[in-house]
Parts: sequence; C-alpha cells; structure tokens
Amino acid sequence: MAAPSTERFYMRAQSDFIDWCRFHGVRQPASMEQVAAYLTFVLTNNGSRAVLARVSAIGNLYRTRGRQFDTKHPDIQEVLIKARRHIRATS
Repeated sequence: MAAPSTERFYMRAQSDFIDWCRFHGVRQPASMEQVAAYLTFVLTNNGSRAVLARVSAIGNLYRTRGRQFDTKHPDIQEVLIKARRHIRATS
C-alpha cells in the first residue's frame, strides 16, 4: 500500500490525465501513442520530473483497471529518454 501522499498524487495525476483525454477526445483506455502524447504535453508544460511521476500514476491507473501499461512502447520510451536527458543535463 502506498503512502497517503502518494495516493493523493496518483489521484490528482490520474484525474489530470483523464481530463486531458476528454479534452482531446481520447476514449479510455488510451493507446500507448495517446499516453505518449499526454506525456509530451506534461514534459513541455511541467518538466521532466513531472513526466516520470506521471508515468507511475498512469501505470497505476491502468493496472487497477486490469489493463496493460507498456512503458517499453517506443513512443513512451522516446518521451522518457528526453525527460531523463534533461534531468541529467540540469543536475
């Protein structure tokens, strides 16, 4: 079981993701390409560390709904690589 602060973060992050999907007409479950588009939006607007945290929250959402979440998908990997490079460059 996750800490209460983690649970609250996951709930906020999952809600943000679902709202973004609704705004963009993405039906649930979103494809990995659509998740990557959301993560690119997060990277642009909230930064690299936010992307890494959102991946965990979205993965949790998919798992609790009995769906597969593929962090190895090429589109998701591309965003994660960009985020990690940015973190290394600024550390």
